[in-house]
Parts: sequence; structure tokens; C-alpha cells
Amino acid sequence: MRGLFWAAIGAGLMYFFDPQQGNRRQALLRDKMNKYMNRTGDMIEGKAEDLSNRAYGTMHEVKSAVGLNTDKDRTVTTDTATTAEPTRRVA
Repeated sequence: MRGLFWAAIGAGLMYFFDPQQGNRRQALLRDKMNKYMNRTGDMIEGKAEDLSNRAYGTMHEVKSAVGLNTDKDRTVTTDTATTAEPTRRVA
């Protein structure tokens, strides 16, 4: 079984280091590896962004269901020392 393994390794080396076609085959393999690595990276980034957005949305749904208002732009504050009118903060 080990002999078959080393025969396959030798055949692969001969295939990629062939003096006539080896450089072309190496370039094709390199290009394909780069393509699949980029696709994998893009897929992982997309999945991470999707998961982040879902977690953010779930957090806000839970806060809304519990009754917590964490939206700072919509809070109304009153300052009784200077005026009795409520003031609205603008971000």
C-alpha cells in the first residue's frame, strides 16, 4: 500500500514538473487555488456579516419586547432647574 502512495506522489511530481507542460499546469493549479481561496474568504465574510446582523436584530427585538428603549436619539429629557419644558436631544 505504501508503494502505491509513493508511486502516486512520483506521478504527480512528474506531471507538475514536466519540462514542456509543467509551468502551464502549475499556473493553472495556482490560479484555481487562488480562486477557491478568494471564494471561501468571501463566503466566510458574508456569513459572519449575516450572523452579526441577525444577532443585532434579535437583540433589538428582545429589548423591544421587554420594554427597554435604548435609542438615545429618541429620548426626551427634562431639566427642571432651568425650564419646565422637555428638551429633545438631537444627534
